[in-house]
Amino acid sequence: MVFGLSTKMVVIGIVVIVILLTLGCVTLAMMTPNTSTPTPTVTATATAKATATAKATATAKATPTATATATTTLSSFNGILVEHPASTSGDDLTGTINKEMQTDYTPVVPFHRATIDGRDVYIGTTELDNGKVSKMYIFPLGSYSEARAAQDAYVKQLQAKGFTISSDSTTNSKEQSMINMDNGIQSANVQALGFNTATSTAAVTIYLPQGK
Repeated sequence: MVFGLSTKMVVIGIVVIVILLTLGCVTLAMMTPNTSTPTPTVTATATAKATATAKATATAKATPTATATATTTLSSFNGILVEHPASTSGDDLTGTINKEMQTDYTPVVPFHRATIDGRDVYIGTTELDNGKVSKMYIFPLGSYSEARAAQDAYVKQLQAKGFTISSDSTTNSKEQSMINMDNGIQSANVQALGFNTATSTAAVTIYLPQGK
C-alpha cells in the first residue's frame, strides 16, 4: 500500500504519467517552429580575363649593292688592295677572264672573283710575254673616266706606302694610261683602259711582279 493505494494502482498511475509526458513532448516538438539556420548558397563567379598582346616588330632592311661588304680579309698588298669575299650580285666574269687570259698569257694561278674597296675585282697570277710572273688585279668599270679615277686612287695609295712614279704613259685620246711605280724593292704597274678585252668593259688593271 502506498498512500492508501494498492501497488497495482500506483504502477498504473506511473505508466499513465509517462505516456502523457511523452505525448506532450511530441506535441510540443511538432508545434515548435523550425528555426534552423538555412544553409547559405555560395555563388562562385569566376572571371578569367586573359589578354595576350603579342607585338613582334621585325625590321629587315637589306640594301643590295653590286659588291660584297664582308669584313673577312683574304689577302692584301702592303696594307692596301685588301681582298674581301666576292659579291653575290652582278655578273660573274671569272670564266670569261680566265679564258681570255689563256689566249695571251700562261696561267699560274687562275683568276677568282673578290671585292676590294667596294669594287668587283678578279685576281690571278700569270706569266707574261717577257717571262715574268705577275699577280694581276682586274677591276671592271663603267667608263674610261671611272677607270682613270680608280687608277689615280690606287696610285695615291701606293705613294702613301713609299712607291714613287717611275714612268707615266697616258694617252687619253686612246683611252689608255699606264703608270709604273717602284719603292726600290717592289714595283707595280697601274693601268687604266677604256676597253679591256678580258672584261669587255673599261677597267683598271694592277700588275704586281712577283720579285724585283
